[in-house]
Amino acid sequence: MANDVADRVAQEIADWLDLRSTQVAGAILESVYRPRVVEPTRAKAAEYYARVLLNPDGSLNEAGKQQIIQQTGAQGYEAVAKTVAAWLTDQRDEAFAAARAEAMAGLEGVG
Repeated sequence: MANDVADRVAQEIADWLDLRSTQVAGAILESVYRPRVVEPTRAKAAEYYARVLLNPDGSLNEAGKQQIIQQTGAQGYEAVAKTVAAWLTDQRDEAFAAARAEAMAGLEGVG
């Protein structure tokens, strides 16, 4: 009988803790203190995937490719690869534009 009482008390405490923790979690999620999820920008996502997908010399990292395929599937990998390629093109265009502006600024000072 003492065992039955102890089991009932333990079960009541476990039920109360479960209910209370659910109530507290719900209250937090509905308050100003709720966790915020920040979606990365397309550029940040491309930069992240470029580090996974490419070796430092710019060649394809086969292990990284397989990792992305496992995580996203073949179609997901295709989308990631296109995003990274577009991001790399943008990076090159920005570098070229900056170098050209610098060169033009240098030319203006001559004469």
